[in-house]
Amino acid sequence: MDNFYDKNKSTVRVVKRNGRAEYFDMEKLELTIIRASLNSHLSDEEGSRIAREVVAKITVWMQDKEEVASEALFHKVWEFLKESHRDVAFMYGTHRDIS
Repeated sequence: MDNFYDKNKSTVRVVKRNGRAEYFDMEKLELTIIRASLNSHLSDEEGSRIAREVVAKITVWMQDKEEVASEALFHKVWEFLKESHRDVAFMYGTHRDIS
């Protein structure tokens, strides 16, 4: 699995709703989860821990994929957050609705 994901590069393309594709950006996802955690009144440390936990699960989920729809990625992240961080999941989903 170490070869699957380099911190700055991914072989998995994320297809946006408008059809444009870009390579999966782990840092972008981490920051989004950290922001949702901070908006849930958690500490930076707790937000970072949650982000690392979810990104690790997403990395495993994506390892056999070449391409994933942004909608599917969003829902999978939301599901993982909802398992143990319902407030963060709510903020993550709300952020998407207003951005």
